Amino acid sequence: MPVLNAAVLIVQHMPKYINESFAKALDKTTDMTVKIAENNEFLKHGTIYIAPSEMHTRLIRNKQIELYDADKVNFCKPSIDVTMQSLIICYYLT
Repeated sequence: MPVLNAAVLIVQHMPKYINESFAKALDKTTDMTVKIAENNEFLKHGTIYIAPSEMHTRLIRNKQIELYDADKVNFCKPSIDVTMQSLIICYYLT
């Protein structure tokens, strides 16, 4: 995958011990920076963020990562439902 003028957030339900090896494997397939997402981190273009296991991940104003502990949603943590519900949908009229 080439470097994108965007950030990518991967929310994958997986055991905690897989996080680092998944990030390293993905890093070998792209020119983008790949990292485990950190709490309060701002998104940067050209970076792939992996939601850490056992933490929900949501975005604040579509710009900042927030990690928090809560019950599973649809049997998963992290849950993509939580992340998607945090997005602010912007509609542009032309």
